[in-house]
Amino acid sequence: TPGAMNVFDTDATEEIIEPSKEKATIQEITITEARDMEPGDHVKVHGVVSVAPGVLGSQIFYLSGSGIQVYMYKKDFPVLKVGDLIAVTGTLSEAGGVMRIKVKERADIVITKHGEPPEAHTISAEEIGEDLEGSLVKVSGTIIDITKNGMTLDDGKGETLLVIKPTTNIDTKELTPGTKVSVTGIVSQTKSGYRLLPRFQEDIEILGHEDLGSTV
Repeated sequence: TPGAMNVFDTDATEEIIEPSKEKATIQEITITEARDMEPGDHVKVHGVVSVAPGVLGSQIFYLSGSGIQVYMYKKDFPVLKVGDLIAVTGTLSEAGGVMRIKVKERADIVITKHGEPPEAHTISAEEIGEDLEGSLVKVSGTIIDITKNGMTLDDGKGETLLVIKPTTNIDTKELTPGTKVSVTGIVSQTKSGYRLLPRFQEDIEILGHEDLGSTV
């Protein structure tokens, strides 16, 4: 991406669930309830699209609210837009610590209606963790460091890693150490910890600049 810092990240790998462990009965539940269930449970949930397929990975998209990832190996998704209310039927699974609903085909995703984009939960950096995994959140702070892994955002209460995926086409040239920003994104978990993934350019609002050298 011209003028942008590319952070390469492959789609999360698929967890293999033995057929004998997969339960045929479909349980209609809320996204919140999904986190208390076991991999292999067959479920149906209703939710609002917070990230469309292809933005944060070719095989995934996200539902808002408590937040959860939806995964399809074949990538054969219907056309989905942020704000769409949908019903998803699939199997609960977990990959790299990420709870997800794995769907097999396009028919497992039904668009109920088109609606307004979901609003992000405003939180502090120290709140980012397991309870907010998959959720759409908003954090304001100062970029204090940039490495090949991403940008460290400090809001005075804690720090979080801000990762810009190349597929978002977000221009990062103005994001330098000392830049004060308000960032909206998805809380994502990896083996090395949690991170914040903005979806598009509008998710990053530049608020000003701080001279980090003056605080030493």
